Amino acid sequence: MSNEDKYTVSRVDYRISIGLDTLADTTVPPRQWIEYLSRHTSELSLLRQERRKGRPPVKREEALTQLEEAEAKEYSTGFWMPDLGSEDNLRRIKEWNGEWSSMSTVDFVRLSSSGNKQKSMFPPKGLS
Repeated sequence: MSNEDKYTVSRVDYRISIGLDTLADTTVPPRQWIEYLSRHTSELSLLRQERRKGRPPVKREEALTQLEEAEAKEYSTGFWMPDLGSEDNLRRIKEWNGEWSSMSTVDFVRLSSSGNKQKSMFPPKGLS
């Protein structure tokens, strides 16, 4: 499994870990999406505080910074995620076995920070 595939799996897995008991209103970005996007903020702050003045950032800090920047850009143009607006899809997500290859049974959407929702596909290709 490639790093990109692991990232995709972790994104869906995160949504499962916060609970999927009710249908989500996917027209307005909820608090959980913001929490997901800022999940590395405390670690990044700590790494920046520990770095001595004039020293380059450690690899972990660079990786987290790049990840945050990429996700912030994706969030503004359309964040790719499972569609949480359908009971059938919620059931498929709950029954998902955690494997990248079995995510093809789940419906996906792109949600922008402005609240726009666009159907998407798996695996994600560009802005589909």
